[in-house]
Amino acid sequence: MTATNEFEGIVGTILTEIKELNEEINLVPKIITKLNGSSSVDLEFRPLTEEEKKEFVNSLDAKGKRLLAELAGRPKRSPRRKLSVVRDQTSAFGNFGSLNFV
Repeated sequence: MTATNEFEGIVGTILTEIKELNEEINLVPKIITKLNGSSSVDLEFRPLTEEEKKEFVNSLDAKGKRLLAELAGRPKRSPRRKLSVVRDQTSAFGNFGSLNFV
């Protein structure tokens, strides 16, 4: 095959692909018109029941709950931390050295 034949073959392939793309592009407005005109599709949303709301909130992790609170307009709240109960007061103040009461 000569260089001219290869070049013509490549140009022919490119022109064919451009023609196919142009045909597809021309279909886009028709598709959009069909989609916009198809009002027979019911896309209404129903409100969640209280049970579904609870299930949704319970399925969220801490970050999701924080985002939901922000979207609802509530102030941010950091997650609660469990406080450890100190049973031995000497170990509670162990890092402070000895305490002298006067």
